[in-house]
Order: sequence, then structure tokens, then C-alpha cells
Amino acid sequence: MSAQARPPTPRWLERRALEKHTEVVTVRVRAKPGSSRRGIIRVADDALVIGLNSRPEKGRANDELIEFLARSAGVPRSALTIIRGAAGRDKLIAITASDLDTISTRLIGLAGGGQKERSLL
Repeated sequence: MSAQARPPTPRWLERRALEKHTEVVTVRVRAKPGSSRRGIIRVADDALVIGLNSRPEKGRANDELIEFLARSAGVPRSALTIIRGAAGRDKLIAITASDLDTISTRLIGLAGGGQKERSLL
């Protein structure tokens, strides 16, 4: 029986940018609408900084953010809800799914993976 080595916990996870609850994973996001690069720009102390191509007009940036996170986590868009910050840059997003460990692993991998959006599906 061989033990698998776990990667070290990223600093942003320790500071509660990503939290697992009973049936929900919450993600703290700082959106950067109008960015030339779509995807995780950097990992701040308490949030994922995500660049979005859309401008913050008529909910377009929120739609793009939900689409990006849904694709990255491998869940349908309907599984994501903006709990707080729909009209601001700092947001708290809930992801509801049956396999929270897989979702958490995908988001951690995406955040640790660098500057560009990567498909995790």
C-alpha cells in the first residue's frame, strides 16, 4: 500500500479564498473586467483574481465569470450562484455539487497552474 504524496496547501486556500462546506464550495473572487487576459491573473491573499474580457455592463462580466468557473470546475452553470458582490469586483460564489473534493482539486490546480486559462475537463 503506497501513500500518495499530497501537494502542499496553497497560501490562498489557507486564508479562506476557497472553503468546503457540507454540499457547497465557496470561492472568493476579485473580478477584473475589461482585462486583455481571461483567466486567473494571480492569487491574492484572500481571493482568486480573475481577468474577464467583458465589460461590467448589464451583467456580462458576471456571466463570463460564471461560465469560466463552471467550465474550470466541471459543473453546469446552474450549480454556481453569486452569493455576494454581484454589482462589485469582490464576489463570493457558491458551487453546489455532489463531488466537492473534485471541484476543490480542479480549482486549486487551476490557481496553481499559472497565468492563463486552462481547460480542466
